[in-house]
Amino acid sequence: MTDESEKMTAEQKNLYSRFLFIWFGQFISVIGTGLTVFSLGVYVYQQTNTASSYVFILMCVFLPPFLLKPYGGILADRYDRRLMMILGDLGATLGLLFIFFMMLKGNIQLWQIYLGIATSSVFSAFQEPAYKALITDLLPEAQYARASGLVQLASSAQYLISPFLAGILLTIIDIKFIFLIDTTTLLISSSIVIWIRNISGKVKIDQHKQNIIADLKEGMKEFSNNRGVFNLVIITMITLFFVGLLQSLFIPLLLSLTTVKTVGISQSICASGILIGSLFIGVFGSKNKYVKTLSISLFLSGIFFANLGLSKKYHICYSSRIHVFLPLCLLLTPLLRS
Repeated sequence: MTDESEKMTAEQKNLYSRFLFIWFGQFISVIGTGLTVFSLGVYVYQQTNTASSYVFILMCVFLPPFLLKPYGGILADRYDRRLMMILGDLGATLGLLFIFFMMLKGNIQLWQIYLGIATSSVFSAFQEPAYKALITDLLPEAQYARASGLVQLASSAQYLISPFLAGILLTIIDIKFIFLIDTTTLLISSSIVIWIRNISGKVKIDQHKQNIIADLKEGMKEFSNNRGVFNLVIITMITLFFVGLLQSLFIPLLLSLTTVKTVGISQSICASGILIGSLFIGVFGSKNKYVKTLSISLFLSGIFFANLGLSKKYHICYSSRIHVFLPLCLLLTPLLRS
């Protein structure tokens, strides 16, 4: 019995070490993506001096994953997830290289930047669900929680680390080299997954009898039948809508007041709230106080957001937006008790 348990422990450690290799590749890949998103937003705003051009960058980054991730999740259940990750990373480099070569030619157009970043985001939309689902392929159930925590930490690197690095790098090197850095991180990430796939062998995939549309409808039905989850998603969607308005205006506002380096540092400091909030919930959270904690958090968020519009030096649209935001926070959170 002792020998068997020792073998199992050694096998689990081996699987976890493989996961850590993949996690490291994704970690640096996420940082590279964050460098590109921040740098392109700054570049486009400096070239056009309009907030709308910056907003289009955000749309090209976030809209494809929003529309395609449900399908990416279904495909991750049907096909080899490691292969999906490889194709996603390699495909994402195409959009970056397109922008890079257009910049080398000179006189790059805005639509070319939007096309390149949108293409990269489309491939990333299929890569990310496969990466998160890969945990169940590599690890036993007892290690899911630890692995999920590392995945969330890596995801936050795009907001915690990338703006800080990008703000410094843009004062030292040309933006074209940022694309090369991002492309390198994607190639490293895909190379690690290829290596792990070769040494681990093929994974048996369950064959689904239903087509993709039927799977999507079934998932939506299960989602809509769970009233608590449905209400939580609606509240989160409304909250992120207003946060998105703030995010769309925040960087153009800062760029008109200070340097790119300072903007990058301030973005990373702001994003550190994600880490601090997660630690706070992890240490002081309670199973019986989720709704109360969420209500208080949303209310305080609204107060701080509104504070940005108190000065006439900044745009009055902040304060007018928050007049809608605060009542929604207070009215909708009690629905979670349903």
